[in-house]
Amino acid sequence: MKTINEILKMTTEDYEMLLMDWWLSYCAQKGQNQQQVQKLMCNNTLYNWWYAQLEAVEREFIQEATPYAASYTQDDAKKLYAKHVYKLQKYYNSNLIKEALNQ
Repeated sequence: MKTINEILKMTTEDYEMLLMDWWLSYCAQKGQNQQQVQKLMCNNTLYNWWYAQLEAVEREFIQEATPYAASYTQDDAKKLYAKHVYKLQKYYNSNLIKEALNQ
C-alpha cells in the first residue's frame, strides 16, 4: 500500500509541512487572537487528539485515492486530500480547547 506522501506525490518533508499548515489552520480557526492560537498550537494533548482524528480521515483518503493514485496529478491528489482533511476544521473538543486556553 502506498503512503500518503506517495499518493500526494510529495516528499516526506513537504508532507510534514502540509500537516503543520493544517494544524495551524485548525488552531487559528479555534483561537480568537494570536495568544490563543499559540496556546492551542503548543498544547500536546490537543495536538494528540487532533492527530488521532487526522489519522482517521487519512485512512478514508487512502481508501478513496489508492485505486486511482497512478492517474492523479499532484494537484488532484492534494484537492482530494484537502476534501478529507477539511472535515477536521469542524471537529471541536471543547474540554481540551478550554484546558489549553487556561494554561
